[in-house]
Amino acid sequence: MTNAQEPTARWSAPRRLQLPMWLYPLVGVTAVLVGLLPWFRRGLRLPVQNLWAGELPGTMPFALLPLNQYYLTAILGLMVTAGLLAGLVVHAAPAKERSRATALTALGVSIGYLGAGLQSGWVLAHGLQESTLARAYLAFVIGWTVVSAFGGLIVLGLLGRGRRGGVPLAVALAAPALGAWAAMLISPSPATATPFAWDAVEILRWLPAVAVGVALGWCGARTVGRLGAWMLSLVLLYVLPGVLTAISSAAGYRVAGDPSELIAAGLDALSAALAPDVAGPPVLVAVSIAIVGAIIEAVLAWRRSKQPRAPRPAAGEQ
Repeated sequence: MTNAQEPTARWSAPRRLQLPMWLYPLVGVTAVLVGLLPWFRRGLRLPVQNLWAGELPGTMPFALLPLNQYYLTAILGLMVTAGLLAGLVVHAAPAKERSRATALTALGVSIGYLGAGLQSGWVLAHGLQESTLARAYLAFVIGWTVVSAFGGLIVLGLLGRGRRGGVPLAVALAAPALGAWAAMLISPSPATATPFAWDAVEILRWLPAVAVGVALGWCGARTVGRLGAWMLSLVLLYVLPGVLTAISSAAGYRVAGDPSELIAAGLDALSAALAPDVAGPPVLVAVSIAIVGAIIEAVLAWRRSKQPRAPRPAAGEQ
């Protein structure tokens, strides 16, 4: 006998993404391939190198990563965005399976990172001059690639933990890389970019702020831990783009043989990038979106708490 009191629907938790465990390493590898999409659009050719041995070829060799001191932001974008995409899939897994899913996905991501890094590093190493400066340059570019890969794995791990407060932190860590990735996807080469692409790239400079704001709004601010996540995420949104700008400016500085000049150039770029009129507006946009999102999340939570549950059937009732 069915219960007659069914007009009021019972609230059910959001459905989780249930995947077979063997599929998660493939999710990781696929995330790396998606992360490399902007570079696929660019043509997968190693950027022109200042320290190339002999005459530069008409077409640079095939490379899965743009290993070059002028492409540090691009490398970070390709690697960290892959970790972010993989982490979002893992975060959607059922809680009891999330730990294993995270480990298996991280394995797939690491395999993808390793394959791309080894192939590109081998091509670069075999094309550079035999000099101390070239070896130092190779070590620096490979080191930056390793740091970028670890950044992607950290983002994946934060999302894989499943805690609400970890999501905005992961998004804030990945936000500058995500913005660079999206801009490169729309406009792989500035030399051939259309006016529409330039306009789209200009709009995409707000993508990190929007992403962080949405993540904070989804997280909500109803506990001390989540409030802490808000503060730290906004600090990261303010600081990280400036740090990335400073590193890129120093790495691309022409007077590479003078460390003091490199440091001075980096500090000047950092000071300019952290000015309130430069770093402040994205934070204000993120806060505005986050407040609206948090209000919506709180209202939905209140409605869920007030919604009557369907009575359980009595013993023996079918």
